[in-house]
Amino acid sequence: MTSPKLFLSLLLLCGLGLSSQNYYHQTYTWEKTPTVYTPTEAEKKNDLILVLHKVVEETAYDADGSAVLYETIHNIYHVNSANAVDGVNKGYMALGGVLDEVDLKARCITPQNKVIFYNKSSLKQVDNLEGAGPYKIFAIDGVEVGCDVEIMYTNKKQFSSYGYYYAQMRSPIVNYETRIITPKNLIFETKTYNGLNAFQSDNSDSTKNHLYLIQKNLPKAESEKYSGEKANYMAFISQFTYNTDKQKGRFYSWDIISKDFYEAVYVLNKNELKALEKNLNKTKLKDIQDEKEKVRSFDSYFKNNFEIDESYDSFTFEKAIDSKKMSYSNGMRFYLAGLKHLEVPFELGVTTERYKMRFDPKFASYIYTKEYLVHFTRLNQYSSPLSIYSRPGYPDMYLVNNSGLFIKEVNIGDISSASSKTKFIGATDYKSSYHNTKVKAKLDFSAQSVQLNVEQSLLGYSAYYVQPIYRYLNEERKTELHKNYHLSQNSDGVKNLEVLNTEADDIHAKPMLVKYTAEQNDFLENAGTKYLFKAGLLIGPQAELYQEEKRVSPAEMDYPHYLERWLEIEVPAGYKATNLNDLIIEKTCKQDSKDVASFKSSYEVKGNTILIHVYEDYQVIDYPLNIFEDFKSVINAAADFNKITIVFEKL
Repeated sequence: MTSPKLFLSLLLLCGLGLSSQNYYHQTYTWEKTPTVYTPTEAEKKNDLILVLHKVVEETAYDADGSAVLYETIHNIYHVNSANAVDGVNKGYMALGGVLDEVDLKARCITPQNKVIFYNKSSLKQVDNLEGAGPYKIFAIDGVEVGCDVEIMYTNKKQFSSYGYYYAQMRSPIVNYETRIITPKNLIFETKTYNGLNAFQSDNSDSTKNHLYLIQKNLPKAESEKYSGEKANYMAFISQFTYNTDKQKGRFYSWDIISKDFYEAVYVLNKNELKALEKNLNKTKLKDIQDEKEKVRSFDSYFKNNFEIDESYDSFTFEKAIDSKKMSYSNGMRFYLAGLKHLEVPFELGVTTERYKMRFDPKFASYIYTKEYLVHFTRLNQYSSPLSIYSRPGYPDMYLVNNSGLFIKEVNIGDISSASSKTKFIGATDYKSSYHNTKVKAKLDFSAQSVQLNVEQSLLGYSAYYVQPIYRYLNEERKTELHKNYHLSQNSDGVKNLEVLNTEADDIHAKPMLVKYTAEQNDFLENAGTKYLFKAGLLIGPQAELYQEEKRVSPAEMDYPHYLERWLEIEVPAGYKATNLNDLIIEKTCKQDSKDVASFKSSYEVKGNTILIHVYEDYQVIDYPLNIFEDFKSVINAAADFNKITIVFEKL
């Protein structure tokens, strides 16, 4: 969203150009006679370490009075192994938002303290480096195990009023430093997260505001299974908050932000409203009496009839409706105005992807308002209006278990305005998403094969990225997707596969069904007079969570859900199973004396049939470190069951 108030804020930044300003980067430089870094024994265990990672962002007034940013980045890498050489024998300088390149220096310090400066003739520009935008790339000669690589550059960039910055990287950082310097009248606020030190003030220059953060020994950013990913990294937010030369009030508050969103996506002019009503009056949506059905029907109508893409941002609202091609902004305006037309009470929500950063209710910033939600207040359901995968009751899964800013329209007479509050977005109930499986397996010892009849049922988030789009896929894509539902990678014997309940009205309302038969010759083995049946494979491939290193992050599931399997094994006459008790597994994870995850498997024998029941659930999203081991035991119980083999011998 382009914020009118944000644009006004940028205008208010303008001041008198001061050609005599002194900048931090003008006096900051690297050591004249560097010596190679000596790592500790602990640091040697890493292929690469960052001896120094320093970022200085200095806002200043340009000659024309506009605010600009001078950004200096200084990195020193130490190479501990040959695996790291290729990662630092090239240097990279991002050019996104750069107005002028001020300075670039790079060098290698060999283990013998010989200094080799980078070859300027190797410098080249790439317009779009692997989708990351424009970069300068250059070669660094002399890189070997035991050396340091030092890169330092300064660029003049477009002013940025706020940003969220991750402090941790893929390698440990020995010395971390960041500085925010501004003219005296421009005041920034900061907040740090996940164990990063707070910013301090440097008052040595009375003409500037100078905030700095220095911290030693930042651990490398860990990539752990079942974690909150980047949201767990040490990070900080910085934001321009006051211009004391222009106004006393804050430039950002949740009330100000909510009013900006209200003006941008709630309000239609007369012609726009007329176009919307003309479109919706052709439908029978207003005649639907049941609110839940009305909301679902409208959401489905919108997503099945309009293409949403930011490439249509030049379209007027009326043209967007006629062409059925909408930008994000016009899409949101249509969706909200449509709900108002249908007299459905709602709130607009804005939040973050929780795996990138968690919404902070105590720090009002546009950085936390990148994702849209709609809350249907009477139904207490959420939807992601611009997501083709979402339907009411199932917002995009990475937005829940997070907080958000919620904005609703308040009408007093003929005057309409915005009212807002921050609140937590709870996850769906675990019973609303499942992946259940029924398997009938007929064993044929003479042919050493197994005839399978498989039926899988997936509801909600378990079918989230498949059920809404399945009908649009070509046969090649469908065939590739079907492999996800095979019980084994050896799927040559799969026949008669069909996927049901994938029409528009079925999405997240009916379970998606996957049915097929198969003949598997890799489930059964002969061992002398005995036969070994890999019964655990009947529940399909399973994830494992075995790790030797100490767990750093709490565990986090994508969404609460359960899995239930009913396995029916028909055994040839004259044989018996000798180790059925291996099928009995029970693991639970408790939090505050309440089960929050479990795996339970049991069996019974009826004649020549073995009936196995396997149940697994994850009732919440968050699993703190103090219960991680129990959580891990539940995850691994499914993997352990997957490895179970039943031994059969003659009676």
